[in-house]
Amino acid sequence: MEIENRLFIEIVFKVAAVLILLTSSFEDLREKKIPILFPAAEMVLSIAYTGYLWSQGDFSLKLMFANMLPGAMMLVVSAITGMELGTGDGLMALSMGPIFGFCDMSVAIMLSFLFSSAGSIILLVLRRVSARSRLAFLPYLTMGVGVMCFASFG
Repeated sequence: MEIENRLFIEIVFKVAAVLILLTSSFEDLREKKIPILFPAAEMVLSIAYTGYLWSQGDFSLKLMFANMLPGAMMLVVSAITGMELGTGDGLMALSMGPIFGFCDMSVAIMLSFLFSSAGSIILLVLRRVSARSRLAFLPYLTMGVGVMCFASFG
């Protein structure tokens, strides 16, 4: 019974994280920027999840920081590319790390880059964008997280 409750709570946190991500994706599509409210909401959710893990005696500081590495790497890429990949995208991935874990977030981010590459090529071929256009990345991250969620529960 305790395992079922724990799985249910984990799913609730993941669904909440995906809903925040989905909402922020629409904003990113519309404005091409992510208000700090969305990464902050994800961070609060991650802190709450970490608190839950701690209350269950299943908290590891090393693991929490390891789970945040994929998002931290996105922030490094953002800094290296002169913010071509937005800081908001990296902050969203960073804040989802404690909820989804290192492996799942790594897969989600790799899928996101694959989806954004395919989407960019299609948009270029259809002449909807130019090579210098700025595209919203968060919708692709949302797709990556969505595919990862279905793949990990399958």
